[in-house]
Amino acid sequence: MGICSGCMYNSTGKQCELCIAGYYVNPNGNITTMTCSCSPVGSMMISTPCNASTGQCVCKQNVKGQHCDTCVDGFVALDASKPDGCSSCSCDPIGSYNNSCQQRGGQCFCKPNTLLRNCSQCKVNSYGFGINGCTECGCHPNGSASMQCAEGGNCTCRPNVIGGKCSQCIDKNYGLASGLFIYLNFYFICCIFTFNF
Repeated sequence: MGICSGCMYNSTGKQCELCIAGYYVNPNGNITTMTCSCSPVGSMMISTPCNASTGQCVCKQNVKGQHCDTCVDGFVALDASKPDGCSSCSCDPIGSYNNSCQQRGGQCFCKPNTLLRNCSQCKVNSYGFGINGCTECGCHPNGSASMQCAEGGNCTCRPNVIGGKCSQCIDKNYGLASGLFIYLNFYFICCIFTFNF
């Protein structure tokens, strides 16, 4: 069998059956070849940038995609200056789902009532950071001195108010449900003492 000369369409080999570096076989089956089109940011810049049969580029460690243009799950911020291509999302393993984050900005996917970019704290007026996220305090808006509760979930009650969520008046007092307030000695009193006649 003879050797072909003057191969066309970026091919090479004895019978022009191979692609030259930087090209791969057209998946449509015609005789033309296709450019690798590897991302210079996420691919390894080597002499054979992609697979001659599939066009799959050789990606940096934390990069994926045929053209090496996307960070793998758990990594973000594709950058040519990074040896592995992308940085870890660094999501809190307790407060986030699956250590994955948004490709733009790197915001982790937080469990209920957790916050920050890495989901490492409870939101305001929440408590109990754990594997299910955080729990809303649920402090009664009229009976609580603050909507923020202690770590165990108990709220700080106004005078004459009791209960873990500050939702009950002490005996012989009323007015909590209606939000009735009186101003006495520069303090708000949530429940008003009832007089016995």
